[in-house]
Amino acid sequence: MADDISVFAKRKTLPNGISMITFPHIDTMETCGDAANFIVYYSNNFIFVVKSDDFPNDAEAETIRMSKQFVNMASMVYEMQARKNLPTFSSTVEIYADNYNKLIEYCKNDLYKFDFGYVGHLFDTGKLDDAERLMSKYIKKKIFVSAAYYNLACIYSLRNSKEASLSYFSSAVRNGETNWIYAVNDDDLKNVRYDPSFVVIIVAMINSRNILNDIDYWKSHKHLTDGLVDYIIKTGIDRRITRDNLIDDTHKDIYDCPEFQKLRYFTIFGYRHTEKHMALDDAHGYTVYHTTNLEDYIEKLLRESEIESEKRANQTYYYDNVAYKGPTCKCYAPIGSPHDKKIPISQWLIQEKEKRDRGEESLLDPSAVVTVL
Repeated sequence: MADDISVFAKRKTLPNGISMITFPHIDTMETCGDAANFIVYYSNNFIFVVKSDDFPNDAEAETIRMSKQFVNMASMVYEMQARKNLPTFSSTVEIYADNYNKLIEYCKNDLYKFDFGYVGHLFDTGKLDDAERLMSKYIKKKIFVSAAYYNLACIYSLRNSKEASLSYFSSAVRNGETNWIYAVNDDDLKNVRYDPSFVVIIVAMINSRNILNDIDYWKSHKHLTDGLVDYIIKTGIDRRITRDNLIDDTHKDIYDCPEFQKLRYFTIFGYRHTEKHMALDDAHGYTVYHTTNLEDYIEKLLRESEIESEKRANQTYYYDNVAYKGPTCKCYAPIGSPHDKKIPISQWLIQEKEKRDRGEESLLDPSAVVTVL
């Protein structure tokens, strides 16, 4: 909504369900520091408006935008409520009643247009039926449509209605939802996020999205890194990415970010076996290859060692602190516990196979990530 027809406000839902909306007085909202503010308390058929010199700095309050129509009505209701002795002549009473009723009606029917965050309160309090009705209003009014469909997908996932959840998630994407990083980490979608149909949608979202947008989002949401790695590994989506990735000079700082080292070798986040990417890797001291099956990689390594025994007679690979070390190779496997001492990799492979056969945790599990440097 354009700035000339709305103002910034704060909204918080109190424990008793009453909504508290704070916004600057319309005549002073261009000033700083000493602007008078209105606080509107609203619940069902009750509204009370007060004025405050301070704009509350409450971390739990969400920033929203309120229409000036709402601001004007609330201001008029305050002026009438603030009068200690409301005049008894009918015209004044009628004006007050009319504005009061209009403000209540506005809150019932139009407030949600500017207060999408209210659905978070409904989720937190388990009022999924109310949240569903609110989201349906958004869709009907064609406001925040993609977010409304996304929340409906969450609602039906929480109800374990997978088919409906997947349908709504698909609708969210068709209407513009693109944030796959948030979606695969959203616990409200945990009942569907590994469903094959959901994975197909995620792959389509990734392939249609610019990698630089993903990296920019990741930079401010690094706490999602482990969840991303887990999802990429378990679903195998990295092998299904077709978008033309490019990490340009303005994003090379991510190579120095420790958290990004868990992501940088995935195709999703820009790794390509191209001269350009190899040059970027070499600039940071990396020579990189990628594998997702540790057992196959090690057996291939051992076969190559046997075939080229004359050339590589002195080469032995060891398992040491989650690293396989050779003259030109380190193979990091970030899952599992390291051995206390070095052993030849061939011996370690036998031990890991035995652990896997006993049903114990093993780095040979298909979900293990292996990055060969």
